[in-house]
Amino acid sequence: MIYVVLSLVLFPFLYMIASLKGTPAGKRIVVFQTAKIGDMVCSTPVFREIKKKYPEAFLSVMADPASRPVLDNNPHIDEIIPVRGIDMKGFIGKFRIADRLRKGNFDISVSLQPNVANNVVPLWALIKKRYSIYPNFHGSTFKCSSILNTLNVPHVLEQSIVDTYLKLLNRSMGVHLTKDSSKLELHPSDMAKNKAADFLERKNLQNAKLVGIAPAARNKLKELAPRIFADIADRVQEHFNSKVVLIGSEGDRQVIDDVKKHMRTAPVDSCGIFALAELPAILQRLSLFISVDSGPVYIAEAMGVPIINIAGPCAMNERPLGDKAAVVQNKLECVPCSYTFSTAVECKRGDRQCIASVSADEVIETAKVFLS
Repeated sequence: MIYVVLSLVLFPFLYMIASLKGTPAGKRIVVFQTAKIGDMVCSTPVFREIKKKYPEAFLSVMADPASRPVLDNNPHIDEIIPVRGIDMKGFIGKFRIADRLRKGNFDISVSLQPNVANNVVPLWALIKKRYSIYPNFHGSTFKCSSILNTLNVPHVLEQSIVDTYLKLLNRSMGVHLTKDSSKLELHPSDMAKNKAADFLERKNLQNAKLVGIAPAARNKLKELAPRIFADIADRVQEHFNSKVVLIGSEGDRQVIDDVKKHMRTAPVDSCGIFALAELPAILQRLSLFISVDSGPVYIAEAMGVPIINIAGPCAMNERPLGDKAAVVQNKLECVPCSYTFSTAVECKRGDRQCIASVSADEVIETAKVFLS
């Protein structure tokens, strides 16, 4: 809180310095998005639309190293600045990041991950125009620090987070929006595509109808029981002339093994084979992707793959799912309880019924629309 008070006290002085700072030749824009994988994928329309408006601008993105790989080969981004949450801790951490940005001579900052640090640092970096999302969940410290921004655009529950991002661009920089502006996009490398093709060829699946299933989630509140996923996978393979590919990182190995243990048919196990930057290439080969609400869902959406999102506690009206997506969610009186800017990590009821009550029958019935 002390650095917020200090920033407010010094605001007139810092504002004057920022205003008097020489304008760089061509716009230099930095986007703050240090959230998780799904949030980063949902931010990709922002990078494209900024470059449509200002094709000669230099665009930097501050990204957490964990989600940074989904930006590989993005043609709209000129620079990625890796920033971990711990890097912003304390006065010294914030000052170091601000100094790094000040040396970059940025004249516009866009914060898609609104928090106190991301309100303070752009001012300390002497960035002239500072634009931010104003979250629907926030505390008094954030409210005070938001005064430091040039413009705050509120996010509301009835609106997709991507639409809020784009609204910020429209109101701050006059970015013209079309019906295609909200389209997510990723750019897997040729090497990643070749790796996916080689993997499927070795399994003799290059011409098979493939259904991806990702049973794991970092947030265990969202995770469906492995035996349910096993039943879904078996029935997909038995009734839809399809082959199931289990998707996950090496950190998901225990969950993947639990699913396989409950199965009576043999799936294809790709756990740990594809790095995050390569994941779009294998998901692109699927006829359907089934998952709880996690980062890979939005990667699949960006690659144009039909999706079944087992949503559990999540507020799905905030999620940018398109025409090829279906949501399986049991509406209890407490659903939703997990939002873009207020993520639930434990069940207040103690029974996780929003996810535990989902049956394989519900998912298979939904899958018929895509696979029959």
